[in-house]
Amino acid sequence: MNAFHPNLTTDHGQRTSIGRLKGADVDRRVSAGVDLIAVRRRGLGEDTGCRGEAFARSVFASSRTVVRECFTPTFGTCLLLLGRIRKRAHRLSVAGRPWSLVRRRSSVVGVWSVVVCRLSSVVRRRSSVLRALRVFVFSAVVLSPALAAPDKIQVAAELSTKNVRTEESNLADIIADAVIKVESADVAFLAASSFAEIVIPKGPASAADIVKSLAFRTDTVVIMKLTGAQIKQALAHGLELYPQRNRAFLQVAGLTAGIDGGPSADKDKRIISITVSGSAVDDKKKYTVAMPSPLANGALAFDKVWSRSDIDHDTGRTLEECLTGFLSGKKSIGSKSEERLVFKK
Repeated sequence: MNAFHPNLTTDHGQRTSIGRLKGADVDRRVSAGVDLIAVRRRGLGEDTGCRGEAFARSVFASSRTVVRECFTPTFGTCLLLLGRIRKRAHRLSVAGRPWSLVRRRSSVVGVWSVVVCRLSSVVRRRSSVLRALRVFVFSAVVLSPALAAPDKIQVAAELSTKNVRTEESNLADIIADAVIKVESADVAFLAASSFAEIVIPKGPASAADIVKSLAFRTDTVVIMKLTGAQIKQALAHGLELYPQRNRAFLQVAGLTAGIDGGPSADKDKRIISITVSGSAVDDKKKYTVAMPSPLANGALAFDKVWSRSDIDHDTGRTLEECLTGFLSGKKSIGSKSEERLVFKK
């Protein structure tokens, strides 16, 4: 038995039977095993009956015994043990002179590194938890991205935003539908400048393919309270340059607008009719309108139509989040629907 702790032996690698311990007893036995490292420094090494490398080997043997018989070696207990050894070695290195436990490595750091390596190798061999953890991490990091292919959505007809600055776009309609669903607003507006010009062919596509149509996907969705007259004025502002391309051209959801598309039409009288939820818009009634935050703040000269005082609240949800949430669970998109901006020539 060891002179400094009766429950540990230093018989050059022979296993010790110290029983199964729990709680504070484990900590005490581990501390005792680690304390053996400091014996030489205190000048007590002569009483152990072994010197130099032989003494170091006896320390390793006792430490292995602690790990084998005192622990169910889980990931957490391994970290606790190695952390305790590192902290104790640091204190000894700060406190005084180096010890000569191992001839090749006489510094505290050297002995600590050997102890850590030996103990960690024992734990790795004995712990099925760590083996399972390694398999789990490998599967999650390496295999999962390769195996988990994104769900595909069937595109019923070609989707495009190339015409988004001059007329209604079927791809922009999908995004406007996603925006209006955020808080069940009455109407949704998105300016043409919110879109990147892409084409998605008929066939399978992923949500990521559709998100690419957003030029500013991190813009949050804002809810505004606008009168029917303001809604008309906003549509007219988006048509000021028609039939030329215009970044302020509005893509919409929740309404249907009849528009005079004749080349000689007065730009202030292009809007013929507007219906919201099947009813003619009331100029004095207030409607909830969802739109990206830059548009709500008056971008593209829309500050002539509304002010920031018309903002009800910011939902905090980005355009990308709205779109991916809207597409989640959908099997197909792009089926032909009724026109929202109806140009009459």
